[in-house]
Amino acid sequence: MKPALSLLIALVLSSLSFSCSEQKNSDDAQGPQVIDGRQSLRGSSTAGNLMATAILEHYKVDMAFYPSSLIKDDSIALIEPGMNPAQVKEKVLQLYPSDRQDELMIGTLSGRDIRKFILNRTSDAYQIDLQVAGLEYDLQFTGGLPTVYQITRSHGLPLEDQKNYRVAINRYFYGIPYSFPGYQYRNSFENSFEREPGSYSARTALSSFLERFRQVPLLKEKRANISERVIGSHAEPLTIGAIQGRSHLSPWAGYSVSTEGIITAVASKTDGGMEIYIQGAEDDNDPLSSNALNIYLSKARTDLKVGQLIGVRGVVYEIMTAEGLTRTALREVSELTIKASNLPLPASLVIGGADGLRVPSRAISSFRGNLNQKALLEPKDGVDFWETLEAMRVRVAKPRVVGFRGGKEKFDDEKSGYMTILVVPEAADTPAERTAADGTFLDPLTGNYTPEVLRIVANELAPEVTTDLVFNVGDRFEQDLEGILSFQTNTFGSGEYVFYVTGSFTTPRSGVKPIDQRQITRLVADEDHLTYATWNVENLSGDKRERIKKIAEAIQTNLLCPDIVTLPEIQDNNGVKFEGGSAANETLASIIAAINCPGTAYQPINIDPVPNQDGGEPGGNIRVAMIYNAKRVQFTPWGTSAPLSETFLLPNGRLNQNPGRLHPNDPAFRRSRKPLVAEFTFRGSRIVTIGNHLNSKLGDASLWQAEQPAEMGSERQRSLMATRIHSFVAELLQQDPSAHVLVSGDFNAYWYENSMRLLAGDRLQNLMTYADLVPKNDWYTTNYDGGSSAIDFIFASRAFLNRRPELEILHINSNFMGKLSDHDPVISRFYFGSIP
Repeated sequence: MKPALSLLIALVLSSLSFSCSEQKNSDDAQGPQVIDGRQSLRGSSTAGNLMATAILEHYKVDMAFYPSSLIKDDSIALIEPGMNPAQVKEKVLQLYPSDRQDELMIGTLSGRDIRKFILNRTSDAYQIDLQVAGLEYDLQFTGGLPTVYQITRSHGLPLEDQKNYRVAINRYFYGIPYSFPGYQYRNSFENSFEREPGSYSARTALSSFLERFRQVPLLKEKRANISERVIGSHAEPLTIGAIQGRSHLSPWAGYSVSTEGIITAVASKTDGGMEIYIQGAEDDNDPLSSNALNIYLSKARTDLKVGQLIGVRGVVYEIMTAEGLTRTALREVSELTIKASNLPLPASLVIGGADGLRVPSRAISSFRGNLNQKALLEPKDGVDFWETLEAMRVRVAKPRVVGFRGGKEKFDDEKSGYMTILVVPEAADTPAERTAADGTFLDPLTGNYTPEVLRIVANELAPEVTTDLVFNVGDRFEQDLEGILSFQTNTFGSGEYVFYVTGSFTTPRSGVKPIDQRQITRLVADEDHLTYATWNVENLSGDKRERIKKIAEAIQTNLLCPDIVTLPEIQDNNGVKFEGGSAANETLASIIAAINCPGTAYQPINIDPVPNQDGGEPGGNIRVAMIYNAKRVQFTPWGTSAPLSETFLLPNGRLNQNPGRLHPNDPAFRRSRKPLVAEFTFRGSRIVTIGNHLNSKLGDASLWQAEQPAEMGSERQRSLMATRIHSFVAELLQQDPSAHVLVSGDFNAYWYENSMRLLAGDRLQNLMTYADLVPKNDWYTTNYDGGSSAIDFIFASRAFLNRRPELEILHINSNFMGKLSDHDPVISRFYFGSIP
C-alpha cells in the first residue's frame, strides 16, 4: 500500500518541538562495575556514561557531552569505590585519549541549540555521536527522517528552548585549530556557544570523580538511544521514478521496496561501506521525476562495477541535512543481485550550452513554506530544477569557474582535505550578471541568488578531482564534463547539489598567481592627496609569520603604501590559544616591520578587547585596528583608551579619548567587534576615521533550505549597530560640520540592506555607489559559494565629497586561489591641494 506522504511530513514537522522522557532510576550502585567501551556508537555505554558523569560532577555543569568516537571500542575496565590515582590510571584512563583530544570547553547553550546539536550529530551517520550526562535522548528515524524524538534533561525534566544551560563539550571536536569544521561551523557554535575562559581536562575530571566517590553511581542506564522504523514492505518492484516521486520527499520513504537499474557510478567509502548510483536504462519521460537513485551498502563488495544491471531491495531513506532538504537513497539493503554486465550507460542529460537544459539563473525558490510539503516540483525554481536531476548522469557544457572552497584556496593553510570548484555551465547566465573577471554576481536586490552555480567536489566517485588543483575565477573548461548530479551534506553541515565528475577532468592551466601580478592601485598618495584603505585581513595573528609578510607585501605592492589603513580581524599575538590575554602589539609590530615602503613610518592604533568577548575564532580575540604613516598624517593620543571606556564628544566637539571604542557596553555590540574611532590631522584638516566589523551572516539560514524564504536574522543586530554609529557621526558633524569623517570596514551587509541605509542616513555617502567612481561590474569584495558581492565599504562625509574622491576595489583575493584573505581591500584618495 502506498504510504500517506502528509502523515510522514506531519511527523517530521512535529518532531521539531516534541520532547518527553520517562523517569529513570538514579540509585547508587554499591559494588564494582564493569566499564565497557564497545558499541558506544550504537547507544549509551557504561564507558560513555562514566566519563560524561565525571565531567558533569567535577565541573558542576548542567550537561556534559563526550564524543563516542573517542572511547576505545575494544577495551573494558573494572571500577570500584575509592580507587587511588595509580589504580585509576592503570585500569580506567586507558579507555580515553589524552593530550588534545582530552581538552574540554565550558560555556552556555540554549535548550533549542542543544536539541539541534543532538539531532544533527545523530543524523549525520545514524549513530550515537554524543555520550551524555544531565541529558537523555531517544531518537526514532523513519526512512531517514527524525519522525519522533525525545530530548529531555535527566529524570524527564523539560529542556526549555529559551533557557541557557552551562555545558561541557570536547575542544578537539569544537574546531580550529585541531579539527575543521567541527562544532564551531558544522553545528553553528560560532554563533550560539558562549565560552567561559579556562582550560579543562576530561581525564582530570574522571580521576577526581573516581577517587572521591565511595559509592559509584549506576552507569548502566540508557541515556542515549536511536531506532529505525520501517513502515512496511512493498512486494512488487517499483520503477526508480516512482521511488523518487515528483516532489522533494519520496512517497515511499520508510518502506522496503525493490527496483532495478544500471550502475553508473560506484566507490568504496572510508567507513568501509560502498556508495552506488543506478539509473533506469530507458528515459521515464517525466520531467519532474529523477530516473536515478543513490544506494548505500554498509559493507563494500568487490564484484560491483559500472555498466551492470542490478536488482536491489532496501529501505527508502530521505537523508536530511540541518536545513531540512534531503537526498533520496536506498539503505538497509537486504537483497542485491547482478542481472547483466557490460551494458551501455544511460544517455547523459546536457546542462547548458546551445541545446542543453536551461538552468534557472535567478530564483532559488518562489515557493513560500516548507519545500517538503510542496506537492509538485517546479523546474523554473533553482532548487526544484536540480532536484529533478538528483542522482542522474549529466553532461555540463564547458563550465566557467566562478569560485572555490578548500584545496589550495588560502595562502598559509596546509592543503585542505576537501575541494569544491564552483562553476556555471556555458550560456547559463548573461554578461550583465557577471563580474569584470567573469565571476557571477550574487544580487538579492534584483532577485539573483545564483542557482545556476554548480559545485564540482572531490569525492571517491570523482577520482580525477583532487585537492592539488588550482583555479582562478574566470577559468573555462574547453570540454564538457560528465558525471553524476547528487545532493550531499557539505563540510559545514549544509545541504548542496553537487556534481561528481566521473569522466575525464582536463583542467584549465591555472596556477597560484603571485601578488605582484594581481591588481595594483592607481591611487597613490602625494603632497596633495590623502589615501585611505580598509582591508579585512581574516584572522591575522602574530604567529602567522608568513602570511603577515604577504599582507605587508600587498600593502606596499598592491595598495602602494596608503596613509591610513583600517584592518578588521587583527587577532592577538598567539592566535587561537586561550593563554596570553588579548594583546595584539606583536601582531601589528610584525606587519609594520614587514612593510617596505620608502619614506614611511607606520605606527599602530589598537585597543585590546576584553578577552573572548568580541566573537570570532575562540581565543583569537579579533578586533579592528589601524596603521598610519606618521610622516604623512599626525595622530595625537589622549584619554584612557580602555576596552570598555565609553567614547563620547566633549562640548567643543572633540573626542574624550583618542583612540576610542564606540559603544563598548551597548547590547547592540554584544559578542561582536566594537568600532574603533581615531582622529588625525592632514594638512591642517581634522580627519576622523571609524573602523568597523559588524556581526556576520553566519547565523542566517541557508538559502538552500527547506523552509522558504530563508530568514536573515543577523540583519537586525547590524541595523542596531548602524543606528548607533550613525548617531555618533551625526552628533560629531552637528558640532563640527567641517569635520572630515570616514566610516569604513567589513559591514557584512550588502550595500542596499537596511543597515547600510541607516548608517548613511543624510550624513554619509557610500563611495562605491557614488558618482560612478567604481564600475558596477567591480562592485564586489568577497566571493561566497561562487557568488561575488560587496560587503566592505568606505562611507564619507560631505567634507570628503568635496575633496574629489576616488575609489578602487582591488580584487587581489576573491578571484584567486592562494588568497591572503577572504576579502578584497578597498582604497580611496582625496585631494587636499589648493582648489582654483
